[in-house]
Amino acid sequence: MADVKSKVPILPQTYAFTALLPIINLYELLGNDHDEDSDKEPEPPTKAIDKPLPRSTKRNAPDVAPGGLSERTANGGDRGGRGGRRGGFTGSEDAFRDRNAGSINNRGKPTEDGLREDRHADRLGGGRIQGNYDGRGGRGGRGGRGGRGNRDDRHSRGVPNDHVKQADQSWGANTGNAEWDDEKAGEVIAKNEEKEGFDSTVAPPTDGEGNVPETVAEGGEHATAPAAPAPEPEPEDNSKSYADYLAEQTEKKLKLGGGVPEARKPIEGGKDKKWVDAKALSKAEEEDFIAGKGEKAKRERQRKEKTRLDVDMRYVEPSSGGRGGERGRGGRGRGEGRGDFRGGDRGRGGRGRGDGYRGRGDGDFRGGHRGGRGGRGGDAVNVSDTSAFPSLVPSSSSGPAASPTVPGNSVTSCSGAATTQHLSDPPYENYFYSDCHVDAQVVITSPQPDSSLTIIGPRLIVAWPAGNSGVCAFFAPRNGMNGTLGIELVNFTTGATIQPVVKDVGGSANYPSVGISGIIKFNVSATLTVPILGSVRTIRDFTEGPSLLQPKIQDAITVNSVEGTGAVMTRLWLDNITITELGFIPLNSPGSSSVKVINKTLDFEEGEYLFYADYNYPQLVQLNASTVLNSASQALITQQPDQTTSLSFLSYSEKLLAGAWRFLTYFGRDSMIATLLLNPVLSQGQGGAIEAVIGAVLERLNRTDGSVCHEETIGDYATYLNEQMNITSTAPSYSYVMIDSDYYLPIVMNQYFLQSLNGTGRVAPFFQTNAGDINPANRNLTYGQLALINAEKLMGIAGRFAAEGNQTIDNLAHIKADQIVGEWRDSTYGIGGGTIPYDVNTALMPAALRSIAVLSRAGIYTNHSDWGTLADTYAQVWEDETLQFFQVIVPAAEARARLTSYVHASSFGGPAQTGLIDADVVFHALSLNGYNNLSQVQVMNTDDCFRLFLVNSTNQPQLSSFINQTANNVMRTFPAGLLTSVGMLVANPAYGVQPEYAANWTTSAYHGTVIWSWPLAMMARGFELQLDRCNSQDVPDFCRDDVVHGNVLKAYNTLWDTIEANSVNLSTEVWSWIYENGDFQFTPLGALPPPPGTSATGK
Repeated sequence: MADVKSKVPILPQTYAFTALLPIINLYELLGNDHDEDSDKEPEPPTKAIDKPLPRSTKRNAPDVAPGGLSERTANGGDRGGRGGRRGGFTGSEDAFRDRNAGSINNRGKPTEDGLREDRHADRLGGGRIQGNYDGRGGRGGRGGRGGRGNRDDRHSRGVPNDHVKQADQSWGANTGNAEWDDEKAGEVIAKNEEKEGFDSTVAPPTDGEGNVPETVAEGGEHATAPAAPAPEPEPEDNSKSYADYLAEQTEKKLKLGGGVPEARKPIEGGKDKKWVDAKALSKAEEEDFIAGKGEKAKRERQRKEKTRLDVDMRYVEPSSGGRGGERGRGGRGRGEGRGDFRGGDRGRGGRGRGDGYRGRGDGDFRGGHRGGRGGRGGDAVNVSDTSAFPSLVPSSSSGPAASPTVPGNSVTSCSGAATTQHLSDPPYENYFYSDCHVDAQVVITSPQPDSSLTIIGPRLIVAWPAGNSGVCAFFAPRNGMNGTLGIELVNFTTGATIQPVVKDVGGSANYPSVGISGIIKFNVSATLTVPILGSVRTIRDFTEGPSLLQPKIQDAITVNSVEGTGAVMTRLWLDNITITELGFIPLNSPGSSSVKVINKTLDFEEGEYLFYADYNYPQLVQLNASTVLNSASQALITQQPDQTTSLSFLSYSEKLLAGAWRFLTYFGRDSMIATLLLNPVLSQGQGGAIEAVIGAVLERLNRTDGSVCHEETIGDYATYLNEQMNITSTAPSYSYVMIDSDYYLPIVMNQYFLQSLNGTGRVAPFFQTNAGDINPANRNLTYGQLALINAEKLMGIAGRFAAEGNQTIDNLAHIKADQIVGEWRDSTYGIGGGTIPYDVNTALMPAALRSIAVLSRAGIYTNHSDWGTLADTYAQVWEDETLQFFQVIVPAAEARARLTSYVHASSFGGPAQTGLIDADVVFHALSLNGYNNLSQVQVMNTDDCFRLFLVNSTNQPQLSSFINQTANNVMRTFPAGLLTSVGMLVANPAYGVQPEYAANWTTSAYHGTVIWSWPLAMMARGFELQLDRCNSQDVPDFCRDDVVHGNVLKAYNTLWDTIEANSVNLSTEVWSWIYENGDFQFTPLGALPPPPGTSATGK
């Protein structure tokens, strides 16, 4: 290991820790909604990408003939590719799978709601209210880019549609005099044709395939085709040069005499008797007129002249460099105290001035914490200087409080200081607040100059982990000009951006109403168009779907005045106990005035307003940074404060959350992968982070078949789903669609309880814990009994393939019936529609079996002492016999030809890298039995990392071959391999023969030719673990092969070079690239349009 870079001992303490952040989806912490729901069941794929043809019809002409059947309906189903895996669907299920779905195209479709089998199979449809992405109502729907679903802040795309007013102004309208007007117009056309004669040069009508149908005469005989028309003479050239045009205008002016004709005198020009006695009106005094400038001047309201002192009164510590820091351009430099978060202390990418603060008028700084509104540098302002600020002189007259207060707020001090954090990723500004009362995230979305206004619009979100709850308010400029409204949070006079709210609601409520408050500023007058109060899932349904809301939820919102000039929106949850409220109160700032209530919308003048959001719901117990990290890793709190603060916000005694703001709840797979990668730094023992993860998984396990819960539905949305099934209950519901989650449980249990010192002493008390506190269905069972049920399921699946002579494809592990997802690549094209995933069969299954064997020998699985040997036997078969089904070998010459074909067929603008192919290309297919009857989905991928990370293979020839081909693929530059200068791609379709590969695995596909951060961590750690075996007693053969060992070592260091070069992006879940200036350039995935028929998350 002497040639290995010094990263090996650093990995567990630094990069492995950073790896947690994307796993638990800290990309969502930054509010990037490209995000959207990574586990929603996706729509079926298109066979290939087709560019839309230019519009050739009238704007108001329907796209299809009335009553026509869509192709998918006519064919009796909606699945492409292999077909047969799903039947036909109706109602909202059919609409969900329809690539032509959208508010534009849905107008003519049936609206009956049925079971919605998307990511949440138990979600039922109901009556909905249709609205806009910016909440304006009726501006049109979602169309345009082929159902790019879960993007927030969407506005009307301006796609032509058959609006009633348009139809009434077009041919065939049946209102007013439209029918009579049509007849008159038709008569004029007929007369013109009669005068001019019928034009035989007009092309005859064609059928659907472009063929000219034969005409049939009256007697049934085929009519003779008309003679070929004479060639039409070339039209006369009527073009005119600009010089000729000026000369013509000059000549016209000379004919007019160079002046303006004298105005007609009264009565002149007409001899009508009724005007004989008319008299001209005249005014006694003479008027003075000012000559115009050629156009009518626009009327402008005269603004009052005000004398203003433009000073920011918010206090900032002098040590931070004044309000704006040292003046200078930020560039893409490191900044002071750079961290790994986008927008953290690293000071990345300043488009403006300052050292971590947003300078007014200097652009938006993408790094550092906001220092209020920022400034222009210089020394700190002395806010105590009364000579400079006369308003600070005490006055006997009463005035407003220095810090505005929330009505009814009776917050008390906590024993410890609140934890706050600001993460900036324009157009998203994220604020986190945690204290002894409440944990909350505030997301402000405000369009930037380069923002796409069809995607980004002004929006305020407050999200709480407890109950996966939140409020959302969409704003629009009152002048109707999209893009003119900007919103931001400004500091209180105390210097804080977010303050806590605690109210004693009294009555039957068992909990106080807790939340947060802040000051929001509008740069122009605004309207709150759509409020959503209650569940984050309800907000996601609106932002990720076709902008639909449930009337039962929306109709419960009431609006009342508060404090005389403010307004508050409240909603009683479906449990008839919990109340959520969102209020606004104007502040005494220039332009601010009373909040106007118009139905359920609010109007604001330009200015600053106090806002507050709170609800009375039981809160979770957060693990602070010192609690979530083990004793050996406490130094990280000061070394990497951004990461540890974020980790703490997502860590609770009951569970670790998947991410913010959209996933502030439990996701089984995500939390267990995070635990495996972060094991060296997470706290152990009772009340520690690792036991919180394992306990959360066991609490939600399905006791009937041992399946691990993938996602939970809680809070107000759980009550709503229960009501759809005629159940009056607030009980949560659980999703079990993923199969890979089942295999991680014994692996994590083995790592903690048998491989760590603290874990071994916790075996008995932990597994004797009674379950049922979270999922009532698991009452009367212990954690040990639930773990046993899971192991029994895995042993049953493994036994079929491991039996003698049963090593066939049919006996491999399959995803669940009627699903097209089942593991981490859970998007439409993730595993190409395959039913047998590569990672589950070749890595997760054998690793889980090895863990079951060890746990059984330790006595954890009672009554199954034989598993200590049997599970190991099964594991050996799965390790040795599964890779062969997925292996793809492309001869070198054929590989070079395929690379050339791929570059021509795809949009990739770089070189084919054929010179890198010096031997046969070997990789393993993503899955088996894919779309379009593909026996193998031949996409090169990073899932080799699971086997390197989890399996210590003892099949020496197979291990040497496998690790060598993985190293080659990691080192070769795309499209020859997986390497780019912005990271390692998770998929490379260049070696697929069919055109669907290049069309569906793209730079904009969620699991396409993009970079995910956690596979980078797992691949690096996997290489390290295998290289460490070279120093063990049982040295693998590849360690003695200088060529293979050198190749693996080079790949490991190459991968680390790439990781370090892209450290600024590592806290992003997934990102993409464009090829410019001869290299790969980083770009957010959400900045690229997704493949047709999918959203930004591949659904």
